[in-house]
Amino acid sequence: MILKLMIVEIKRYLRSLYYLVVLFILFLIHMLGLKGGVPFLFWGDDFLENVNFICIVLSLLMSVYICDEFSYGTVQNKLYLGYKKSQIYIAEVIACSVCGSSLVLLDSLFYLLGCLLRKQELTHSFSYIMTNTLIFMITIGSVSVIICSFSLLAKKRLITQFLLVFFAIFLINSGRKTLATLTDLSLIHI
Repeated sequence: MILKLMIVEIKRYLRSLYYLVVLFILFLIHMLGLKGGVPFLFWGDDFLENVNFICIVLSLLMSVYICDEFSYGTVQNKLYLGYKKSQIYIAEVIACSVCGSSLVLLDSLFYLLGCLLRKQELTHSFSYIMTNTLIFMITIGSVSVIICSFSLLAKKRLITQFLLVFFAIFLINSGRKTLATLTDLSLIHI
């Protein structure tokens, strides 16, 4: 029964206009070779330069959807259909994690496609790209779980959005050293 709810939640996130707009922006960044940014939010067409952008978009996307569920009474409808609160929360958390991880995966694929179409040489080996994509998918999935949990607790849209954006920036920027250590291939001894 919870599997059906998870599938519905994942489809809802992946079919949303916000998600599709973010995918289009990531696609354009890599196809056109755009670079830019503001403090704490840099983006570019290099490998995994868009992680901060993805985190901020995820925090906004999740808070909007979760707050809408509480505002419009969708949670009450799910409870009426026989789902328990714990099942609803687990489905939301898993959907948020899948949504975040899919953005990282698609960002990496857009990077590879952009390099191929612009006839640009890859700056990293293919195994390095796949390994780091997996690491960042797990990381963004974990950040998504934390953001989703806070969204479920807060239930106030504007306050939640501000808090989650700053929290997402904090999580990513404070975790950069750890992620740099995880992705440094020179530390791996075979």
